[in-house]
Amino acid sequence: MVLVHGSYNLEIDDVDVVSKVIDGDIFDLSSGFRVRLADIDAPEYWKSGFQEAKDYLSSLIDGKEVYIDIDYIYQTDKYDRLVCVVHVEYNSTHLINVNLALVNSGYAVIWNHPNEFNPITWILYCPNPQLGTRTIIRDSRYT
Repeated sequence: MVLVHGSYNLEIDDVDVVSKVIDGDIFDLSSGFRVRLADIDAPEYWKSGFQEAKDYLSSLIDGKEVYIDIDYIYQTDKYDRLVCVVHVEYNSTHLINVNLALVNSGYAVIWNHPNEFNPITWILYCPNPQLGTRTIIRDSRYT
């Protein structure tokens, strides 16, 4: 499903629940897939700010349903993690871009890679696609 909001397209390839947050830019889904947030970099476990980034990501998504846009160019990284831009419900009418929220809060930095995503075009909030008559179409490759 693609939701157009002004010049911003929110593509949703899957919806799943976060089962475990690994660090500030990696988490597991209840389906068994591991996700690497696209085009951002949070501190590794041996660096200052690791725990704060992990805690912030946990506060946003742990145990929650997330809307996943999987990179259509590579799908996964060299560690077989899905490379994604992820959104989560912010309130009843809007989703928040998790990747951008980490950057805007100072817990991660932009680390642009060659993929379908362009962090310059990200917006923090977009309309919730569950509203109205829209239907989320899950990509069968990842369900």
